[in-house]
Amino acid sequence: VTYTLDALTYLTLGAGHDLRVWDDEDYGKGLLNNNFNRYSVNGTLSRELRPYTTEASIVLDYTEHEYEGDRGGYETITARGTVDHNFNPDLSGSVSLGYSFSEYDSASNEDAVTPYAQCGLIFSPGARTTLTADALYSLRHSDNSVYNAQNTLALSFGAKRELTAKISLSSSLSYELSDLDADSAVSAVVPDDQLDVIRASARCSYQINRNNFVDLNYSIENRSADTLEDMTRNRVDFGWRLRL
Repeated sequence: VTYTLDALTYLTLGAGHDLRVWDDEDYGKGLLNNNFNRYSVNGTLSRELRPYTTEASIVLDYTEHEYEGDRGGYETITARGTVDHNFNPDLSGSVSLGYSFSEYDSASNEDAVTPYAQCGLIFSPGARTTLTADALYSLRHSDNSVYNAQNTLALSFGAKRELTAKISLSSSLSYELSDLDADSAVSAVVPDDQLDVIRASARCSYQINRNNFVDLNYSIENRSADTLEDMTRNRVDFGWRLRL
């Protein structure tokens, strides 16, 4: 919901709920307890500093992440400032800086203050081509069953090309380096760890009509850690997308 305060200032309020339930009950509800509910509330106060060129925002996010069973989860409040700037018609960028204040439900029940930083660029070298680059450091929910949260540095690059009015190709490459803190671990005997994740994907999209699309996507993911089990996953998705 967006409220216009004056000609240059507006306030945006939002809320969300994510529910994940795994088909494998041993993985979702068993000892691992990977099923979760995530609730979020956020507010953004934005002001245009230079017309069509620069905009500044103050953002406040609250997230509560709860796993099933007695695994626990975490609560976090993130406060950050953001500046969006259009350098020219073909190049735009954004920078966000702030902090996250978190409380873990874990063996140690620790509180933590972690920095939040993000920057991104969007470049359009031609009418049908878009290139993106993004860097993010933030607290997020853990991708494994041993830790409830992790601090992650994520670097990503993407490219999209419209071959025709109906067919487009896109690809992405990302790298994530995550610190797994023993303070967020379910068990008191779990040590600190580090997780490396590399992802690559390619997508083809065909527009049937104004509102309907057919997508074909292939992705590969490789994970490695100091003590956790390494993993490589290949995935193919074929689906229909509706734009309202």
